[in-house]
Amino acid sequence: MSTQARLNTGGTNPSSRPIWRWPPQRLALVLVIASLLWRVVRYGLAFPIWGDEAFIAVNFITRSFGELAGPLDHPQIVPVGFLWAQWLVSRLLGTSELALRFLPLVFGMAAALVFWRLAPRMLNRRQAMAAVILFAASYYPVRHSIEVKSYSLDLLIALGLLWQAWALWHAPRSYRRWAVFAVSGALAVWLSYPSVFVTGGAMIVLGGRLLKERKAALLIGWALTGLALTASFASMWLTVAADQKVNHAGIEQLRGWASAFPPMDSPIGLVAWFFRAHTGNMVAYPIGGNHGGSTVTFCLIIFGIIALWRTGQRAALCLLLSPLPLMFIAAALKKYPYGDSARVEQHIAPAVCMLAGAGLVAMLNHGWKRRGVVTGMQIASIVMVLIVAYGIGRDIHQPYKKESDQIARQTARQFAEQAKPGDRWIVFGSLEETDHAPDFIPWGGSLARFRYDLLQFGNARVHWAPLPEDVPILINADTWLVFYHDNDQVSNPFPEDQAKRYLDALTDRLGEPSSQRFIFKEDNESVTLYHFVHTERPPSGG
Repeated sequence: MSTQARLNTGGTNPSSRPIWRWPPQRLALVLVIASLLWRVVRYGLAFPIWGDEAFIAVNFITRSFGELAGPLDHPQIVPVGFLWAQWLVSRLLGTSELALRFLPLVFGMAAALVFWRLAPRMLNRRQAMAAVILFAASYYPVRHSIEVKSYSLDLLIALGLLWQAWALWHAPRSYRRWAVFAVSGALAVWLSYPSVFVTGGAMIVLGGRLLKERKAALLIGWALTGLALTASFASMWLTVAADQKVNHAGIEQLRGWASAFPPMDSPIGLVAWFFRAHTGNMVAYPIGGNHGGSTVTFCLIIFGIIALWRTGQRAALCLLLSPLPLMFIAAALKKYPYGDSARVEQHIAPAVCMLAGAGLVAMLNHGWKRRGVVTGMQIASIVMVLIVAYGIGRDIHQPYKKESDQIARQTARQFAEQAKPGDRWIVFGSLEETDHAPDFIPWGGSLARFRYDLLQFGNARVHWAPLPEDVPILINADTWLVFYHDNDQVSNPFPEDQAKRYLDALTDRLGEPSSQRFIFKEDNESVTLYHFVHTERPPSGG
């Protein structure tokens, strides 16, 4: 080992030291590996599908490839490119939890590796290491890597676009890079709706960079790139997103959206909203929460912004912050939420972690001498390792988001074990408005999860509230009538009287059933199962 290498490592081999004395670079790599392991463990645990995932998951069971371009079974706004990719995987691997989460896992693991390689390009060595350890220990990128949603793809695409924008900043005269950026940005909006903020922000920053070049051809190329991006977004909106938006009328009033829109008519309210949005889940890296739960990360971000500005790293600063003004405008127009939720803002996770990482280093530099900074980075790395270890242990101990999700899946499997091939399932509830049964669609995520479990684990065709007089009598096959109760639906309660009339009508037609009750969540969510047994044989000569 050279003299300089010995000085850099304290004169000993890093591998022979206890982990708390490893150099920060080695600890950062350990954290990246641990973060990947966390994703794999969480994926392998096969958490039950929960409501938000089920909104999407049922469509891969009930819809064809082409139908995914139209309004979905449940009101959702999802990029059609992601839906198509998931549909293709579902036809190859099936529609189980593991199959439907395979692509998000791939996207999430790729995002972790891309961030690890991108951070050192945009920041100095210590800032990059701090950013990497914060990102690697962050809960939300891990969680959304193992969900049947497009959030992990939002993150991966944002990282790819940011990488290309950074390369263009340093080589603005590269027409090849401009072409790649134009194609990537045009495709991105079909795969990730919030990518438009990343692309648009980068275009504004790069436009300012090109003004300094004083070359008309570059500005023309920039304008053509903007036109291509705009045309792609407009065509995507007109052919896919607009229909999804119509099918999800009133999304602006949902709890996760309404609180994320700035109150433009109240200056005091706007200031309060600003601090609430920037100290909440949007910046919960590595951990945090709403109601000021991410205040520490917000302070680190402020320190990071000041540090990058003072040290002349303004190109990185501008590119990292560039999506935020466009996001604010969209939120002011009530088109896209800003703050409140980390899941719909995974595209700014790279900016949050890089700025917070720069802020952490600035804070250590301010408080400690040079050697103390290394010690501080080691301490921070060990804390992040503990966070990852806790996350893995918690997932193993509690392999579900909600206990009711676990019980609901077990119940659906019990249904499947009791029924035999050829049996018929009838659910007292419709997927559209009817006079004789409740409309289930407004019941939200719990119903979507129940529906996914029934479709996935049941080995018979499911009928949604057919008229009793239209139910044919089966020969040597049974009928199972399902009453799904969700007492949390205060504004749309289960119609007990209507259900009794439906049961009586089926009893008159099919005979007296036996019944069982399964409770998912105390008395708030349950299923009552009625079993009509048919053993009649057709008359001779029939």
